Amino acid sequence: MDESKEYIEMCRKTTEIQELWEPKVGDWGARNHQVGCLDLIIYPKPKGSFTWLPRQDQLQDMLKDYNKWTPLYWIRRFKGFSQRLYSSWQTKRLETMTMDKLWLMFVMRENFKKKWDGKEWIDSAIFPADSL
Repeated sequence: MDESKEYIEMCRKTTEIQELWEPKVGDWGARNHQVGCLDLIIYPKPKGSFTWLPRQDQLQDMLKDYNKWTPLYWIRRFKGFSQRLYSSWQTKRLETMTMDKLWLMFVMRENFKKKWDGKEWIDSAIFPADSL
């Protein structure tokens, strides 16, 4: 699990994803940049500064029409996305990339047409189809 401040901030600003969260034992979250795993079911959802940090399997389950397409379809889409991302980024930015961040960025792109600019999720619908 990525516990970096950047990943916590990326997750905190994904209002679309935060609204989907239904707390379960084993979910990860952060409060005031302290990360932990939920060992109790929390109901209702924690309020205030709590941020859900989705795991990779949870992010993959969020993909629209996930069950409609074969795993090979998603692997190809993810491969193309990650290759374009890596070819467009500077080496310094790549040093802090994790699979959690990469999957979060992929889900936000696929489901909500948004991209991370380093500080905010911005609408990527105005960019060409292959733009990240």
